[in-house]
This record gives sequence, C-alpha cells and structure tokens, in this order.
Amino acid sequence: MRVQASSALQHTKLSLIAHSSGELVYTIPVNVDGPITSFWLDKSSFPSGIAQFTLFNADNEPLNERIAFIKNADQMQLAIKTPKAVYKSREHVQLTLDAHDSAGSPIAANFSAAVIDENKVPTDETAESTIFSNLLLSSDIKGYIEKPNYYFSKDSDDVNKALDNLMLIQGYRRFEWQSLLNTVNTKPIYADAELGTTASGRIAVLQGGKLPSTNILLNTVNIKPAFAAEGVSTTISGLVTTLTHKPLPNANVLLISLNARLNKLTTTDDNGRFKFDSLMFADSAKIAIQARDEKHSDKVIIRIDTLPGVNIGPKPIAADASIIKLILKKAEDDGYTVNLTGPNILKQVDIKAAKIKVEETATQGMTKLMDEQSADKILTMTEPENYPTLEHFLQGRMGSISVGMDPITGYKRLMSSGEI
Repeated sequence: MRVQASSALQHTKLSLIAHSSGELVYTIPVNVDGPITSFWLDKSSFPSGIAQFTLFNADNEPLNERIAFIKNADQMQLAIKTPKAVYKSREHVQLTLDAHDSAGSPIAANFSAAVIDENKVPTDETAESTIFSNLLLSSDIKGYIEKPNYYFSKDSDDVNKALDNLMLIQGYRRFEWQSLLNTVNTKPIYADAELGTTASGRIAVLQGGKLPSTNILLNTVNIKPAFAAEGVSTTISGLVTTLTHKPLPNANVLLISLNARLNKLTTTDDNGRFKFDSLMFADSAKIAIQARDEKHSDKVIIRIDTLPGVNIGPKPIAADASIIKLILKKAEDDGYTVNLTGPNILKQVDIKAAKIKVEETATQGMTKLMDEQSADKILTMTEPENYPTLEHFLQGRMGSISVGMDPITGYKRLMSSGEI
C-alpha cells in the first residue's frame, strides 16, 4: 500500500481499515512522515473479491477510500467425470462429481446442474452473469458492467489490467465529510428505510481515537423523508362505518393474508379511516379484512379504497443475433423455410371449442329424472315382487300425497289431500 499525503497531513497519525465482504480484515495505524508512505499487507489474508481500504484521521473522520479486487486460490475445486465421452440420444448418463476446497480436502455442498446443447444454444461465457460475478463483483460496485464473467474467465495480465481499470473507474470514491456534517438537520431526499427495516447499533472507538463531536444518529433519527418510497411497498386503506353509514372511530381493523403470511391490526381514526402501510407481496395474495367496533360487534361496513394497479408496459424485443442465425440454419438444414424480416409477433389465438357438457340427469323418454341430491324424499322399492303396480307401492308412503284420478285428463297422477 502507498499513501500520498498533502502537506497538511504530513507528520500526522492516520488509521487504515481494510474490509472485504462485510468482514474486517485489517485495522492498523499509519504514521505519515512524508509525502509518500508505503507499507505491506498480506494478500493471502483477504478473501477473493473486492476489498475496501479507508483512511481515517485522528478524529476518526474518513479522508479517502479506494477499492481493489483480490484474487486468491480460495475457490472450491470441482471435477466432473463421465464413463464415456460420446452418448446416444436419450441414453442414460451417469456423472461423477468430486468437490474439494482450496486445500484439496473433500467438502460437502449442495449443487444444481443444467445441460444444454451448445450446437443449438451457443453461449458466450464472458458475457454470462455467474455466481462469482454477482457475489464478488457486481454486488460491490456501481453501474453497468459489460461482460462481468470476462474478469473470471482466466488469470492473465490483460484480464487483471482490465479489472484494475474497472475498479478505478466505477469504484472511485470521494468523501465530503464536512459538507455532510453541516447538512445533518436538512430533510433527506429519500427515506432511510424504504423496505420498512430499521437498523441500530453502537459506535466504537478504534486505536485509541475519539468520536466526532456531532451526533449524527440523534440529529437524523426524527427527520421525516421528503418523498415516500416509490414502488417498494403497498398501502391498503379504507373507511369503517356503522350500518347507518356513519364513520366509526376507534374500531379495530384486522388484515389477514395466509399465503402472504400477514397479520396486522390497526385502529380507525376520528373519521373512521384506517391504513396499512409497508405491505410487501412477493406474489398474488388473497386478503381478508375484518372490523369490530369498541363493543366487539361486527355489525359494521368496510369500504376499501381503490388498490393501486400494476402498470405493465410492452417489453422490448431483445435476442442474441448469433442464436437466431443458428436456429435459422438448423431449420434450413432440416428442410424448413423461415423468412424473418424483423420482429414477428404471433397473432392472438382464440379457442372456440366448447367444454363438453356432462349430463347431470338421466334421460327417460320425454322426462328427465333429477339426481338424488335434488330430491326432498327418496323411496326405495326393496321387494318389487310384492307390489303389482307402482300405485300400490306409493300408497301411504308420501303422507298427504296419494295417487288419484285427474277428473280433467282422466289419467292418474299424484294429488294432495286437498285435491281429492
């Protein structure tokens, strides 16, 4: 490490803090005796990834920060073997996976595998977003990174030089600590906790220094954000009234969602209104809202405000040109003719077939008998040989209903006692 100091910082004592992946690696004092001060740090003490080096003055104020990417041989070593090099179509393939840590010792882990045909779906390994590029690079640096896996494809001078340039350009840091101290009483532009999370902690003194005289945490804890967080959470509000449509104050309102694992309780204000803030839904959710008055009666009316809709705009059509060319060539080799002159959008497909209807009744001539669930009473003829006609079986089994002669039609039918 080399520290270049201005004349104002020469012959002073600074502190250097180095951390990587959220873990503290080094905390050492730095005695600045001239314009350039050099010292050594053990590279093997750092895990692979971005390391942050921050200089503090005697008042524990940060003066400068730089980041560097550390490459060490601490990755897991994987070896995949197959009994054969060539397999037939749909032939069973057995893989042998050996996993060892950086020291060569066997290690247990959970793995997932995906198999693709590179002749049909070619891939550019340097342009892929992998676990290494996400955890070790993209998550600790700002801005768009073109071909993030390029920096992990091989260990060469060109790759390492490009990685250093990336750290200098997109990892540049600047501190204006005095400007921050002078504006602690102003409203922040954004909310401190957009996701509804609160963080607290304790400030510790490093290397025998002293804390800043200004208490930033106490000065900012009661500041109201100038703007609400956009697109992060959902708010559900509404009105609770009596059965005569009068606002009901101090009513208990309960919101329950089983699939979203929500259970929140609130109380209506003097105008009968309630609101549930900071609701997070990862997917579609069914919500139930109940309300009770001060006497725990549910004879109330709940009116929900209109829930915010989700604006879904058209997505741009983006595809890899090399993959499209390969698919077209494969189609031509198979004897298919494909003409693509630009983006092709399939027309809407309307299904006109009707669902097959299932007969719910049994057809008997011109009449239909309803199912047993629709009957008021079911009579079962267990010994039909004892009854010469159906009339003999029904007599006396239907209460006030009996079989009689219709004086108009001359046919027998079921008649109530009032008709006889």
